[in-house]
Amino acid sequence: MRRIVAVRPYPIAIRARVLALLGQADCALAGDDALPKAADDTTAIAWLRDRCTPRLPDVLLIPFHHHRDQSGQFVDGLTFARRLHDELPALGTIPIVMPASAVVVAGVRLALGPHAARPLSPALRERMLLLSEDELELPATRETVRAHLARTAAPPG
Repeated sequence: MRRIVAVRPYPIAIRARVLALLGQADCALAGDDALPKAADDTTAIAWLRDRCTPRLPDVLLIPFHHHRDQSGQFVDGLTFARRLHDELPALGTIPIVMPASAVVVAGVRLALGPHAARPLSPALRERMLLLSEDELELPATRETVRAHLARTAAPPG
């Protein structure tokens, strides 16, 4: 089974759908491997540093979920993934699965593209998989997740 570590996961209804999808790709989330959504980015980086030492996760679940942290600052998964890539190079090869609501997925896709105002590094873009919430149950999405993990992740262990 591949170990999932989740940063600020969606509420349970959406989270259950995402985890069911990832479960079909031999991935599982332990209860203590999820950081609550109100955490700011600095807290999340520190938590991941502790949580992922000495055993790295096999998959990072980082929803886009643009919202405010406990101090009122806006946070989102894409900004966090950039910061994570820069500040925790030990996680630099771990695939990232990023679910997003159908409302924002087009904008996030533009932000992931090579012509974005602030393009992602090719290495970060390669390991990120954006999933539209309204497509989670589609067979094609299941195959996309499997293919992404087969290409970017170590075998389950």
